[in-house]
Amino acid sequence: MFALLYALRENSAWRWNVTLDWSADCRFWNIESGNAQPVFVAPRLSLGQSLWLADRWNKEMFRTYAGFDDGPERVLSEWKRLKRAGREAIPFSAESTEEALCLVRQLPETVEAFDPNAELVERLAERLAGRALLGPETERLFAASGWTPEHGPWTAYVQWLVLSGRASIVGGVEIAAKRRFGFGNFRKKRQWKGRCRRCGETERLYAAFCPYCGSECPYCEACLTMGRSRFCGLLVVGTSGRVSRAVIRTIEATEDIAAKWQLSRPQADAAGQALAFLRERLSAGRPSAEQASGKHRTGRNCRGFLLWAVTGAGKTEMMFPLVEAVLASKGRVAVASPRRDVVLELEPRLRRAFPEVRTAALYGGSRQLWDNAELVVATTHQLIRFWRAFDLVVLDEIDAFPFRNDERLAYLAEKACREDGVFVFLTATPPPAMVRAVRSGRLPCATVPVRHHGRPLPVPRVTRSRSIRAAAILPDRVADAVRESLARGAQVFVFVPEVALVERAVGMLRAAFPGVGVGGVSARDAERDGTVRAFRRGDIRVLVATTVLERGVTVPKTDVVVLDADAALFDEAALVQMAGRAGRSADDADGRVRFFVRAPTRAVRRAVRHIRRMNRLARRKGYLRQTPETTAKGCRSGDDEP
Repeated sequence: MFALLYALRENSAWRWNVTLDWSADCRFWNIESGNAQPVFVAPRLSLGQSLWLADRWNKEMFRTYAGFDDGPERVLSEWKRLKRAGREAIPFSAESTEEALCLVRQLPETVEAFDPNAELVERLAERLAGRALLGPETERLFAASGWTPEHGPWTAYVQWLVLSGRASIVGGVEIAAKRRFGFGNFRKKRQWKGRCRRCGETERLYAAFCPYCGSECPYCEACLTMGRSRFCGLLVVGTSGRVSRAVIRTIEATEDIAAKWQLSRPQADAAGQALAFLRERLSAGRPSAEQASGKHRTGRNCRGFLLWAVTGAGKTEMMFPLVEAVLASKGRVAVASPRRDVVLELEPRLRRAFPEVRTAALYGGSRQLWDNAELVVATTHQLIRFWRAFDLVVLDEIDAFPFRNDERLAYLAEKACREDGVFVFLTATPPPAMVRAVRSGRLPCATVPVRHHGRPLPVPRVTRSRSIRAAAILPDRVADAVRESLARGAQVFVFVPEVALVERAVGMLRAAFPGVGVGGVSARDAERDGTVRAFRRGDIRVLVATTVLERGVTVPKTDVVVLDADAALFDEAALVQMAGRAGRSADDADGRVRFFVRAPTRAVRRAVRHIRRMNRLARRKGYLRQTPETTAKGCRSGDDEP
């Protein structure tokens, strides 16, 4: 995309502006402002070049000429000097930079005046607020908001919002540094540094010939599936104005929260702690620059709160009081999950809980991408289209793929939250760095160590057995464990570490139990949803799966068997999540979990300790419902002798 650079003289000072549509600037400065005089600069440059030069020159001229009543000839001379210096730092064609400049003292009469529709401008500003959209996305948003070509160019409306302070424009890729003599061969050895302003990527940036600007143009490959972010490409950022929200002055008592949202005592206690944190943070006002930049997010300045709840504890229900508090104070809320199926399951529940609030579910293929909603439920990737939009961002399953170890997704969540907003993290297995922050007091946390039925978590029994890789038939100890589960009327999750082992395990189980329905699923399985539905119905009694089903699938009476639990692919979090498939129902709270290993690994031992620790914490807090076997189940070793 091309843009025009022009100098503007206002109140005896000069600055350089970039415009997408000259007619909008003519209208604005000629009618809206009587004390500004634009000077049109003729050569067209790519948007990225224009923005880079304007920013550099404004800084240079502010230091040199701020406060002086210099004439346009002096400014023109300075422009030429800086232009020559700019050629050494950023690439653009020598022909365009050598063209003579055209100074226009008065606005040219030949320019067709842009006449914006005032009602449409307000509607577009409202829909664009808190968004960060590429050019084509902006056009689609405008079309969904009532704009048509008869209203004038969509770029003119973008420019009008920029001039009015309702939006800003930047290039999709920011060039941070470059060698002096041209870009050179980008693909052999990149001689420049940059950052994608959409997703924060700094490594997967490449350059190729661009048909839009006619030169080698950097683009981001990391977020390419969600639109092409490039150096010359437009990124429109809608200003998210401050809302006049009421401060959360009072926090409901735990009993009130529990009664209103039908929470158990452990859930209500955790929700009350999170509400107190919300009140403190949302009442604190705008943070300092260091706090807003993320450099000091610990201790008193921390913007995050961790809800550490065991699998099956009802994290979604604990979120409702927090969402209600922010919405009642005229704020906006985003609930982000790594998985689309969670979004599709969660959005109807939130819509029923808050029927008076505009709600949108955002995922790939969603028809609500451009809806202006106060409550947004989205896959984490969809946060790429927001900027400083939400007062509360709830991040569900932060330890799960693809959120785990992906700094880009953390960047998306960070930029979607207001500078004085709050993050709430939901997980049963927080990453090690987060656990360390909690234990050192740098991250506020509320722990829910028990499920809704108040029974202890099933502690895995660790049993030595041959690996199924080397076995010709199902090992005897594995067969005995599955047989015991089937005999008591339970269904069985059988987890394996690799996709290649799914069919192998299915064959072994079918041979060992010929009259039992056995199925298998993996991430590559196109029939996965149908197989899972058959398991839910009970048509399949034994389901072999990879970690693709470690979360999100709940069947009332289920036992868990993990084969090759000592595999390197199974870390502590994965083992805890897999064990969490058992014992979730109040009718079968004492589900069975078996880890089969050649030798216990550190991850296996840590997973067992994790579950025991939660049971001890639940007992110490008085959350467990006492039964004759409660104490024994919470304290037994969980290990078999080899």
